[in-house]
Amino acid sequence: MQGAFQRRNDFFRNHWVMLIILWLLFFERLWMLSHLGPSYSLKSDDLSYLKAGITLFRTGTLTMHGVISAQIMPGLPALIAFFCTIFGTGSGLWLPLKLAWCIMGTLAAFFTYLAIREKAPAYAALIVACFFFVPDFAWQDNLILTETPYLFLVSLYLYGTMRMGNRKDWTGFVIMALSAYLAFMLKAQAICLFFLPLPYLWIKKYPSTRLYLQAFMVFIALLAFMLPWSVRNYKHFRAYIPTTYGIGNPLLLGTYQGVGYPSDDEVSRQPFIDETYAEHAFLKDKDGKFAPKYKRYFELLVDEKLARARMVYWWKHDRDSMLKSYLWLKPKSMIGASFYWDEVIPKTKYPIIHLRQIDFTLAMAAAVVVLLAKKTVAETYFVLFAYWVQVYMYAYAYVFDRYAQTLLPYRYVAIGFLIPAAVEIIRRLQRYIRGKRAYREGLKKQKTEN
Repeated sequence: MQGAFQRRNDFFRNHWVMLIILWLLFFERLWMLSHLGPSYSLKSDDLSYLKAGITLFRTGTLTMHGVISAQIMPGLPALIAFFCTIFGTGSGLWLPLKLAWCIMGTLAAFFTYLAIREKAPAYAALIVACFFFVPDFAWQDNLILTETPYLFLVSLYLYGTMRMGNRKDWTGFVIMALSAYLAFMLKAQAICLFFLPLPYLWIKKYPSTRLYLQAFMVFIALLAFMLPWSVRNYKHFRAYIPTTYGIGNPLLLGTYQGVGYPSDDEVSRQPFIDETYAEHAFLKDKDGKFAPKYKRYFELLVDEKLARARMVYWWKHDRDSMLKSYLWLKPKSMIGASFYWDEVIPKTKYPIIHLRQIDFTLAMAAAVVVLLAKKTVAETYFVLFAYWVQVYMYAYAYVFDRYAQTLLPYRYVAIGFLIPAAVEIIRRLQRYIRGKRAYREGLKKQKTEN
């Protein structure tokens, strides 16, 4: 008992400044909540997720847009359904959900801070934690979307990964694996989070036997979800769908981003509609009609087929503009993106975009500075590698300010490592200058004596 009190006292003594920042961040989100109101909504995907969660609570069936679906992962509807068991499905559900989102948004700053603290001084982590005061974060935390819980889990994931590399303990693995698993329940592309740390852990000489065991445990955990999920999807759609069938729409939208993309006249949609319905004729009911869930499924299948056809056409007819779009313009659009559609605090949108460009520049500069300082090189290159992999994963489909927002912790951790590395370089320069000065003064003194 005495040891527990001592650990608690040590925690408050070591992190008291960060705890003050956390309270201020939470109050900022509460202020945004009081300003917008608990029922504030974009009347878009957030309402669709809310309805999906309520339907899951009432019927035990995962739906999206009113039909049985595999368009999304089940994580967010399941979380909303859990809140429904406590607070019901009426207007009283909004406030607890918004408070939970505000707490998760606040804790994202805390775990980003802890990730940096694993390998850098407290002052660097505290500076970076203040980046979460930017109002677009508080606004995002007042929307029932995947972005806030995903941002929270990414921050927790980075802390777990940094801890694995630094302490090589089981706690770090559990934090990393659990956060990546829950992130995967929110977004299918988060499956990459399990693979991204491998080069970093090999560089850090993580015990190979333990790594193989932990990889096997992750594989079993993924299988425990994906097998029944695939069976469920096959039962409804007569197709093997291990995650979602939702890639079609963002993939199609992505073929309208950049420059030189094909027009609608160059690649027609109708042939793919006819082909998809013909391929799935066996799904018709006894009246010769398709159920609504199949129509939504077919719509996204058509989107995917059309998207791939547009990509093939684009590649054949204007390869240069396609490469420019996918390798440069689309990733570039995520660099300064800010998910802040409703400018609650006037005249803050463009300053935020400029801040994003500045923090991007600082994060990229970290790659050079840590090499010069020979400090946290593996950690910095891991977070930048993970950041760019996911930027290009999004660029392959559809780049969106919502998606860019969830990748910011990677940049922030890189900045957290940049700061002490820059300080170390400045100190070395100062020592070098003092040494040179002392050497010259010594020579002058020697000449005077002679």
